[in-house]
Amino acid sequence: MNKHAEMFNARLRKNQKRLASWAKKQKLTSYRIYERDIPEIPVAVDNYDGDYVIYFFEAEHREYTKDASWQREMAACVEQACGVDSRKVFIKSRTSSSEQTTREVGLETIKVVQERGLKFRVELATRLDTGLYLDHREARQYVKKNSKGKRVLNLFSYTASFSVYAGAGGAKRVTSVDGSGVYCGWARRNLVLNDLDPEHHVVEQGDCREYLRFVEKRFDLIVCDPPTFSVKKGKDVFDVQRDYVDLLDLCLKRTAKGGQVLFSTNRRKFQFDPYMFRAKVEEKTEEFAPRDFKRFPRTWLLSK
Repeated sequence: MNKHAEMFNARLRKNQKRLASWAKKQKLTSYRIYERDIPEIPVAVDNYDGDYVIYFFEAEHREYTKDASWQREMAACVEQACGVDSRKVFIKSRTSSSEQTTREVGLETIKVVQERGLKFRVELATRLDTGLYLDHREARQYVKKNSKGKRVLNLFSYTASFSVYAGAGGAKRVTSVDGSGVYCGWARRNLVLNDLDPEHHVVEQGDCREYLRFVEKRFDLIVCDPPTFSVKKGKDVFDVQRDYVDLLDLCLKRTAKGGQVLFSTNRRKFQFDPYMFRAKVEEKTEEFAPRDFKRFPRTWLLSK
């Protein structure tokens, strides 16, 4: 084992030990145990209830992430430090051109994890993201605490983790909208996993901006977590920096008096101008910062 591998192994052991008791108290079975802690080892490692996902970031350190032997060495460190065999470790590469995973589909890669008493279906090998964004955990908790008796709209809802939290928090009705039929199906399964009726808490496939333009309903809480970029056939390119003002104006038009819009983005250099909106604006980024992440979404709350 070389010097870097020894450093990585030692840090993984330290982090795993430090975070395990915290995660148990928080009722989390999934959390991040390493995120670029050592500059020479630019990877992230997530623990999904005993299965481990390693992310390599090609755009930042291409000389490392394209080296297959180095990837295997890092995976071996995770196996050793966390006490698991190779079938429990999944390697994923975030590239500038496409999504890649190195683990072939065929193993049992779909499982259910728990977060604060709620259940979520994750896929560990078949796609780049697993279906549960761990760094949104505290924002989800806010939604749960502020959903009782409210009409909630979850835009760009992905697999509906925010919707599950809203439903568990006693929301009167939750509507989830996403452009992907795959994610809409996944969302319904997550609702059913948590004994939430998908006929009552509905999931709709469609363009979120079009939905906002034509829906006549008003909502007490809107969750808006758009992609950084989105390109769809026959549709305009969505750029969160360029389009966020128009998007949030649409959200505010569909927000009932006294209601709120929770907006977040992962774009690193995003610039938000609070004076563009007729609403009280509070940045919640630090309040919603997850303990186990060094990089996490920036988040704002707009109150009408």
